[in-house]
Amino acid sequence: MASTFSTLKIELIGDGEQSGTWGNTTNNNWGSSSAGSRGLEQAVVGMATLVTGDFSVNAYTMPYADSNAAQDFRALVLNITATLSGAGTVTVPAIEKPYLVFNNSVGGFDVTVKVAGQTGITIPNGKKAFVYNNGTDVGETINFLSSLQLGGNLKMPSASSVIDANNNELIKFPSTVASAVNEVTITNAATGSGPAVQATGGDTNIDLNFTPKGTGNTVFTANNVRVASAASILDSNSNELIKFPSAVGSAINEVTITNAATGSGPAIQASGGDTNIDLNFTPKGSGSVVVSTGSLALTTGNLRLSSGASVVDANSNELIKFPSTVASAVNEVTVSNAATGANPSIAATGGDTNISLSFGMKGTGAYNFTGTADTAAEVRLFEDTDNGTNYVSFKAPSLISTSVAWTLPSADGTNGQFLSTNGSGTLSWATSSGGISTGKSIAMAMIFGF
Repeated sequence: MASTFSTLKIELIGDGEQSGTWGNTTNNNWGSSSAGSRGLEQAVVGMATLVTGDFSVNAYTMPYADSNAAQDFRALVLNITATLSGAGTVTVPAIEKPYLVFNNSVGGFDVTVKVAGQTGITIPNGKKAFVYNNGTDVGETINFLSSLQLGGNLKMPSASSVIDANNNELIKFPSTVASAVNEVTITNAATGSGPAVQATGGDTNIDLNFTPKGTGNTVFTANNVRVASAASILDSNSNELIKFPSAVGSAINEVTITNAATGSGPAIQASGGDTNIDLNFTPKGSGSVVVSTGSLALTTGNLRLSSGASVVDANSNELIKFPSTVASAVNEVTVSNAATGANPSIAATGGDTNISLSFGMKGTGAYNFTGTADTAAEVRLFEDTDNGTNYVSFKAPSLISTSVAWTLPSADGTNGQFLSTNGSGTLSWATSSGGISTGKSIAMAMIFGF
């Protein structure tokens, strides 16, 4: 009976065959031969070096012959040293067999190891791979490790991922940046300290970018986002949007910003450990705190302005100016609005029982009480509120041909005197000589109720 051959091309001697020579055939099968590694020894520990001469147009198809002589397909290690001009292909027989593939080819090209007609597995230039030929095609050998300890770097192929037990991506590595000098360093920590994710690398100043996908957000699910002392939140141009001052070691108060549902406004409020906490808005230099549109509503507490500050208009011109602070002040001005049919008011209020309300003009200015299109200006003086709401008033004529200013006397007159004009606006006390001279006196006694 003639010899046959296994899938590894080990010669199987037929019964009664090779009398006197079977020992040599057996030695060749085992690989103990002066001809070098062959047979089972080549399959277990042998290396086949694939040189430039083995390739035709960057492709090499391994011979698969009925011989126990050394054959490249049988070797455990395929060391590719050929010079290639493009991506290489090594085609192996369709048999079950593991391979260690070293892509040491010259030219910098990847090499794909496969069964004819299949896709196989691609080994990058300069890399080593442990693969398995399952009789149909060549693929990865190891896809599970219960643990892995590295003595050096774990080099990931470009655009590869770390996947979970269901083969879903956990961490995705983008396409390789050839000139990369910066990286992310993840550091674990002992009890009482937090692990760290930080930007490290060759550059001196390196951002750490968190980028959501599409319209997604960068979400911190619990607790606080801790900002380093004197750090800032920046815009897309790296300009400061919000700046945090140097850390206050004993700080217990803070600012709380609350969003709101439809119909309500978001809120900025002082919160913290203290019972009463100011909320300070401080412009820089001579700048202002600006409410651009709408109103500034204070739900509780006071709007405190610094000494000498002002309320300004849209052009930053002063509307209301507050003088230097009076440390012991107990009295103030209260401005009240009013419902339909009632008048708004400006009143002196405060801790004292009797408080005047002072109006001061600047330079040679005057106090102007303007009329409307319906009536001339009128100044009303009301009676004591205990007695009612009656008043006396001064009212300008509805038509004035020439403006007139009357200057009052510097002192009171004597009993029975009346105010008299000199025709130029100066008033003085005069004594009646039996009547009021025509065109020279004003019946001020009637006006004042004398």
